[in-house]
Amino acid sequence: MLTGLVVAVLSAVLPYSLELAALRRLPARTAGVLASLEPASAGLAGVLVLDEHLRTVQWAALACVGTASAGTVIRREAGQPRDPQRRPAPPSDLAL
Repeated sequence: MLTGLVVAVLSAVLPYSLELAALRRLPARTAGVLASLEPASAGLAGVLVLDEHLRTVQWAALACVGTASAGTVIRREAGQPRDPQRRPAPPSDLAL
């Protein structure tokens, strides 16, 4: 019974608690990108740790998720506004 409790804490409760603590400290955009990468990292862990074999469509899905996450990060770093509806102010007609 004690072994089962230790396994439960180490495999579920501890990671979940750490994830919630990290999400409180991260900006929403960063947390969203990291959350979108969780299935991709799980797929890669299955290949590396469990010796699973992914089909071509599954590899393509992992590539799409990684590309979308990278695109989000690159777009944000390129200085795009946070709100896609917000437009930059037009230049002033006043010449100084």
